[in-house]
Amino acid sequence: MKKIISTVLSLLVSGPAIATEISPTQKMLAEAKRMNKVNYPDAGSVSFEYHFRDIGGHVMWCAYATGGNGNFCVKITQEIVANTDRAARDYCKTADTDEDTPPHAVYGELWDLDYKCKGGRMSRLPLEMALDSEGFVRSQWKPLP
Repeated sequence: MKKIISTVLSLLVSGPAIATEISPTQKMLAEAKRMNKVNYPDAGSVSFEYHFRDIGGHVMWCAYATGGNGNFCVKITQEIVANTDRAARDYCKTADTDEDTPPHAVYGELWDLDYKCKGGRMSRLPLEMALDSEGFVRSQWKPLP
């Protein structure tokens, strides 16, 4: 746990690093699967697809439950954000109540942006609160010990 905290802190204070997807070793894959079972103990027979990135010498992993919605563990482009913002704005214009949250079908895997409707207008958190410097959703990626 101490190593994970240390890795996260060093990633936060280090300058921008270019992340590259890497092929995992058997040991890396086994550790990610073990950690994923801790995170999702009730996943049962769900099949996961694992992705690994090297960010300045730190290995990060992400698990995607296959058969899900998509856009998990992938880079979120400005175009994806613009399209999601447009869909959320349209939803908010016609929301049934003065305060509403758009459904998952509107914002997809960008739930970390915390889309909200108030008075027919859409709001969300700034991108840098949810996406890392490479454009990946921060909460989806975890450091590998």
